[in-house]
Amino acid sequence: MRMKKLKFLIAGGLVLSLTSACMPRQAIKYPMDDITTSTNSPFAKAVLAVKPFEDHRKPLRTDCPSTKVSKIEKGEKTFYFNCDNHYKSDSIAQDITKIITEHLNKSQIFEKAILADVPPSDADYLLTGQISKFEGLKEYKLSAVVASSFGLIGALVNLANDSNFEGTTTFDNLELIRTKDNIVIWHGDITGHIEGADTVDSYGWSSYWKANFSLKEANAKLVSQLNSININAIQANDTKNAAIKETVNAK
Repeated sequence: MRMKKLKFLIAGGLVLSLTSACMPRQAIKYPMDDITTSTNSPFAKAVLAVKPFEDHRKPLRTDCPSTKVSKIEKGEKTFYFNCDNHYKSDSIAQDITKIITEHLNKSQIFEKAILADVPPSDADYLLTGQISKFEGLKEYKLSAVVASSFGLIGALVNLANDSNFEGTTTFDNLELIRTKDNIVIWHGDITGHIEGADTVDSYGWSSYWKANFSLKEANAKLVSQLNSININAIQANDTKNAAIKETVNAK
């Protein structure tokens, strides 16, 4: 049993060592198999257009190195972080909005969600917003870097050690607009945040996944917020306002 576990750790260490050193361009994505389908959604029969969110992020650094993951100082610690220069796409905001749309479709809160610069004719609602933060941090450990130079032995040592991480995604000025009359029926800000500790990363590429999972957290909160909108109350208010307008016009 011990020998089997040792073989597993060696294989895992080899994979970790090789993939960490030679990671390809990073993608903005995350697993969606565990996303819960919305039940009794107020928008179950509605079509949503999602306009590409505006990118209002403030870069943590503007001089990111091209051959390795960038680092920043935070408090008394050093962290790797997800600088834009290692992403596959140059349009981070477009890719984030694409994942928002995919998450909304997976949750089935709307009949369908469509990513579009201009709402199609069949869209009942339009979602707009700004991205003010999309950050993934993974604590830098000099001991992990040193250990990684010793091949499999170093990889096994690193597997037994943890370091801190955090990820934050923030959407500001979100608006859900009813397209038939351009009325904003909901607005708000949302932040998805994760933090904890897991296996040390001697190269820092996992910082990109921390950002991705904070995006997943933000999108889950977005679905929850949209699902809590009281459409019946909005419709009742529309009816009341229409009656008032009709009364005023009749005088």
